[in-house]
Amino acid sequence: MHLVDLGFLKDGLELRINAVFIIGALIMLAVWNIQHYGILRTARVQLVLTIGAMTPLLLLTIVPILTGDVVMSNFSPFVPINGSWNIDGWSLFLGGLFIAVVLLFPNGLAGLWGDYVQPHVDRLINGRKSKPTWAEPPLADGAPAE
Repeated sequence: MHLVDLGFLKDGLELRINAVFIIGALIMLAVWNIQHYGILRTARVQLVLTIGAMTPLLLLTIVPILTGDVVMSNFSPFVPINGSWNIDGWSLFLGGLFIAVVLLFPNGLAGLWGDYVQPHVDRLINGRKSKPTWAEPPLADGAPAE
């Protein structure tokens, strides 16, 4: 949607609202929301973003397998882009694995935070004992063992 023609400043310059503007505004609102509402909501937003990013990838990989449209000649020979399994080929392969781990790491980190760190933080802030985790057995408080 064209809003204002700014051609007097520079040829072809105009102010418009398009899909890039809308996606950018949504991302900025998500970041603001995360900064103002804490780690639990951040974990939920990260989960939604991860599902949104993984869904097209799953569709692009699983649908051809289910419909039988996989061209097996594309997988033979299985070598990196440069054509051989030398140091450059292994660097490319391991770099791809590293990128995959970095993209999936925030979900695991948020889960670990919520399960193991947040109860201890709550206990420090509130000055009371939080629910015990698997690593911290409940105290008997002087009661005999069952």
